[in-house]
Amino acid sequence: MKRIVIIILVIVGLASIIVPSCQKEISPEPRVQDSTFISTGSLRDLNNNCFPNTLTGSYYYGVTPGPDTAYLTIQVNVTNAGSYTISTDIQNGFQFVASGVFETTGITSVQLKPVGTPIAQGVTDFLVSFDTSFCFVSVNVWDSAGYMGIDVPVIDTWKFTHTGFGSYSGTIGRAAFSTVTINQLFLVGAVPTGDSIVQINIAFSNPEITPGTYTTTNATNFFIFSSSTSSTLYKADASTGTNVISFEIKSYDAINKIVTCSFSGKAQDIFGNTIPVSKGEFIAKVE
Repeated sequence: MKRIVIIILVIVGLASIIVPSCQKEISPEPRVQDSTFISTGSLRDLNNNCFPNTLTGSYYYGVTPGPDTAYLTIQVNVTNAGSYTISTDIQNGFQFVASGVFETTGITSVQLKPVGTPIAQGVTDFLVSFDTSFCFVSVNVWDSAGYMGIDVPVIDTWKFTHTGFGSYSGTIGRAAFSTVTINQLFLVGAVPTGDSIVQINIAFSNPEITPGTYTTTNATNFFIFSSSTSSTLYKADASTGTNVISFEIKSYDAINKIVTCSFSGKAQDIFGNTIPVSKGEFIAKVE
């Protein structure tokens, strides 16, 4: 009888040792997710040059940039996946920031959104940093009432130089975008003396104002009319042959509806003579 009792006690003791060890094997430790790690990497390539960056949108002092239309896109070489925060320093009242999780390694693009409001016009230099690397990026902050620099027009103004004769400038009385017949930006302006009218029509393939270069070889055209006789003084359109003017839409701020453009080339006067046009610019608020 005593022997039977001893055997039972030995079996029970072994069970108390085996069961916990088995339970430990079927209950593995929880996995650690990548987001709990801090990612590492660089903003520079193997030659220590900064990867290219792209600045999107327009920036005006006193106007808070819209994060959907204004942002900074940078390239990052991720060496270890994990969570990240990439930002610039604060300059001129604002900065650019992005955060998230890099799930894979390698070169990837990141959009940094603007935070804050520019407080002064001018070129603003930012330091972008990630891990132990850093790069610089410059942002042009424009005057809320016009351009950024000196001797440049304000909103709703135009100017150009007739090479060899002088410069002309004036105001824009109306700027509108229409999709009724064709997709076209339409501007009408005048010179301070009131003796002539400037008309510019820029045609687009899409129903929106899109940055790019447009020439007067098709529906895009440039006219200067006499205010008293309505006769054409200068023109560049599909009929003027090699006398072509190119318009470069530099930017369009869809929030504030401000378009900036430069233009140059050759127009034609009423006698068919070639008129060199250079340093042309306009900035307008579109209806």
